[in-house]
Amino acid sequence: SSSSSEGAGAPEPGSTISIIRQLQEDGPFLRDEALVADDVEYSGPLCSVIGRDAYLSIQEAWAMLLPSRLNNFQVASVRVNSIQPGVVTMRWRATFEACLPPFAR
Repeated sequence: SSSSSEGAGAPEPGSTISIIRQLQEDGPFLRDEALVADDVEYSGPLCSVIGRDAYLSIQEAWAMLLPSRLNNFQVASVRVNSIQPGVVTMRWRATFEACLPPFAR
Protein backbone atom coordinates (compact mmCIF):
# COMPACT_ATOMS: atom_id res chain seq x y z
CA SER A 1 0.00 0.00 0.00
CA SER A 2 1.25 3.49 -0.78
CA SER A 3 0.10 6.91 0.28
CA SER A 4 0.27 10.18 -1.59
CA SER A 5 1.23 13.47 0.00
CA GLU A 6 -0.11 15.46 -2.93
CA GLY A 7 -2.17 18.38 -1.66
CA ALA A 8 -1.03 17.84 1.92
CA GLY A 9 1.01 20.20 4.05
CA ALA A 10 1.94 23.81 3.50
CA PRO A 11 2.11 25.19 -0.04
CA GLU A 12 5.46 26.10 -1.57
CA PRO A 13 6.50 29.63 -0.45
CA GLY A 14 5.84 32.10 -3.25
CA SER A 15 3.35 29.81 -4.98
CA THR A 16 -0.01 31.22 -6.03
CA ILE A 17 -1.75 29.20 -3.31
CA SER A 18 0.69 30.49 -0.69
CA ILE A 19 0.17 34.09 -1.82
CA ILE A 20 -3.62 33.70 -1.84
CA ARG A 21 -3.55 32.31 1.70
CA GLN A 22 -1.31 35.14 2.89
CA LEU A 23 -3.57 37.76 1.29
CA GLN A 24 -6.63 36.20 2.91
CA GLU A 25 -4.92 36.32 6.31
CA ASP A 26 -3.34 39.78 5.96
CA GLY A 27 -6.08 41.50 3.98
CA PRO A 28 -7.54 43.89 3.42
CA PHE A 29 -4.77 46.36 4.24
CA LEU A 30 -1.61 45.13 2.52
CA ARG A 31 1.67 46.31 3.93
CA ASP A 32 4.00 43.59 2.64
CA GLU A 33 5.75 45.02 -0.42
CA ALA A 34 6.59 41.51 -1.63
CA LEU A 35 2.86 40.99 -2.27
CA VAL A 36 2.38 44.19 -4.28
CA ALA A 37 3.44 44.63 -7.90
CA ASP A 38 5.57 47.61 -8.90
CA ASP A 39 2.83 48.74 -11.29
CA VAL A 40 -0.16 48.12 -9.01
CA GLU A 41 -3.20 50.28 -9.71
CA TYR A 42 -6.01 51.08 -7.30
CA SER A 43 -9.11 53.03 -8.18
CA GLY A 44 -11.91 53.64 -5.72
CA PRO A 45 -14.52 56.21 -4.83
CA LEU A 46 -12.13 58.30 -2.71
CA CYS A 47 -8.84 58.10 -4.57
CA SER A 48 -6.80 56.45 -7.28
CA VAL A 49 -3.13 55.50 -6.98
CA ILE A 50 -0.57 53.94 -9.28
CA GLY A 51 2.64 52.28 -8.15
CA ARG A 52 3.77 50.23 -5.18
CA ASP A 53 4.94 53.11 -2.96
CA ALA A 54 1.72 55.10 -3.39
CA TYR A 55 -0.40 52.00 -2.86
CA LEU A 56 1.45 50.90 0.28
CA SER A 57 1.26 54.44 1.66
CA ILE A 58 -2.52 54.61 1.28
CA GLN A 59 -2.92 51.10 2.69
CA GLU A 60 -0.92 52.07 5.79
CA ALA A 61 -3.04 55.19 6.29
CA TRP A 62 -6.31 53.28 5.89
CA ALA A 63 -5.16 50.52 8.26
CA MET A 64 -4.74 53.13 10.98
CA LEU A 65 -7.57 55.52 10.16
CA LEU A 66 -10.56 53.40 9.19
CA PRO A 67 -10.80 51.24 12.32
CA SER A 68 -10.31 54.26 14.57
CA ARG A 69 -12.73 56.59 12.76
CA LEU A 70 -15.56 54.22 11.86
CA ASN A 71 -17.66 52.88 14.72
CA ASN A 72 -17.62 49.09 14.97
CA PHE A 73 -15.45 48.74 11.86
CA GLN A 74 -15.12 45.07 10.95
CA VAL A 75 -13.83 43.31 7.87
CA ALA A 76 -16.76 41.13 6.87
CA SER A 77 -15.10 39.17 4.08
CA VAL A 78 -11.92 38.91 2.05
CA ARG A 79 -11.98 37.15 -1.33
CA VAL A 80 -8.79 36.43 -3.24
CA ASN A 81 -8.78 34.90 -6.73
CA SER A 82 -6.12 33.93 -9.20
CA ILE A 83 -7.23 35.33 -12.54
CA GLN A 84 -4.17 34.26 -14.54
CA PRO A 85 -0.68 32.98 -13.72
CA GLY A 86 1.10 35.57 -11.60
CA VAL A 87 -1.99 37.77 -11.14
CA VAL A 88 -4.35 37.69 -8.19
CA THR A 89 -7.17 40.00 -7.19
CA MET A 90 -8.46 40.75 -3.73
CA ARG A 91 -11.92 42.07 -2.88
CA TRP A 92 -13.04 42.83 0.61
CA ARG A 93 -16.13 44.07 2.36
CA ALA A 94 -16.29 45.95 5.63
CA THR A 95 -19.15 46.89 7.90
CA PHE A 96 -19.41 49.84 10.27
CA GLU A 97 -21.96 52.10 11.91
CA ALA A 98 -22.26 55.35 10.00
CA CYS A 99 -22.02 58.50 12.06
CA LEU A 100 -24.92 60.76 11.24
CA PRO A 101 -24.76 64.48 11.83
CA PRO A 102 -27.19 65.70 14.52
CA PHE A 103 -29.54 67.28 11.96
CA ALA A 104 -29.96 63.93 10.14
CA ARG A 105 -31.42 62.12 13.16
